[in-house]
Amino acid sequence: TCCTASLPAEESPINEAITSSSGRTEALSETTYWNADNIPIPYLKDSTQYVSNPDNVLTPQTVERMNVTLQRLNLELGIQSVTIVVNHIENDDPFRMAQDVGNKYGVGHGDKGLIVVVGYEDHSINISPGRSLEGDLTDVECRRLQQEYAVPFMKREQPDSAMIYLTEALY
Repeated sequence: TCCTASLPAEESPINEAITSSSGRTEALSETTYWNADNIPIPYLKDSTQYVSNPDNVLTPQTVERMNVTLQRLNLELGIQSVTIVVNHIENDDPFRMAQDVGNKYGVGHGDKGLIVVVGYEDHSINISPGRSLEGDLTDVECRRLQQEYAVPFMKREQPDSAMIYLTEALY
């Protein structure tokens, strides 16, 4: 069971440029479409890191706050999780990516795992609980959490707030 939703499209076109630390704006050289084979999984190197943010959609402070909450989820409730926040997901399919990441990396203690995948510029999100969590985290509950926490902040282009509130609501 999982819940996938499309986030509302932005009202302005996506700006394909970045501002460097020196304040210069530079065009992005290449767009990466992430999948289970190329996404970095920080947890594999450091068991206190649950958030994969390779496109730097989130600030380091947000990632740290999320990691603290997700570590409490793991230590206190035994729910191992991975949260992936990228600009683009291969084939704009966060459900498939969550399934593939879960299968490839064995996320969760038994079936007690949780994978959240967000394609920020794709406007898509998926929350995939493991089988042991499906009774508490139903499709209806996942959709409610997405609509209440992620969508309003993503509409306002505030991915940090969206992910902090969503992560804390999941705990």
